[in-house]
Amino acid sequence: MKLIINRSLKAKRLAVPDSLLALSGLAEEAALEFHTGENTLVAVPAKMTAMEMVNVIHTLHELSVDLSAHLALACGDCDECGLCKCIGLESDEPVVIPSHVLEDAGLPPGCKLTTCVDEDGSILVEKAGYDYDLTDVPDYILESFREGGACLSELEDRLMVEDVVYDAAKEEECPCTNLN
Repeated sequence: MKLIINRSLKAKRLAVPDSLLALSGLAEEAALEFHTGENTLVAVPAKMTAMEMVNVIHTLHELSVDLSAHLALACGDCDECGLCKCIGLESDEPVVIPSHVLEDAGLPPGCKLTTCVDEDGSILVEKAGYDYDLTDVPDYILESFREGGACLSELEDRLMVEDVVYDAAKEEECPCTNLN
């Protein structure tokens, strides 16, 4: 079950309604443990029985499957463009630009770079006009999308333009939810 809690960014607090705690089975827990990851916050009981832990694992797995299916649907099926089969499989070692060279060029360390070839055959390196691409996606997710037939080229496009592919306020249940 999901619920949207709108909060004031000025308040610097988030209050979880008792009804939500009751629905999750956490209302009677004396202590909650919070796990954080990039764009993620998960609350679980600080003490769990084996079955409670199984329930948490199952719920997180279902969420992972639902979100993966949602993103795959947003990217669409690969139309055998040829790009999706080779994307992410490059085995060449990346070219490493020393940090002092980046600094001399006025580029921050870790920024995305692109290359192009000049008319005289020189290879030019410049700051990319985006922050994310497929190199930021873990290999296991790329492989899962590839095996499932999702278009990796479309995924890369959506990453590069930072396209919103999920808006809980506008979403109904994902058509892939609960395919058990």
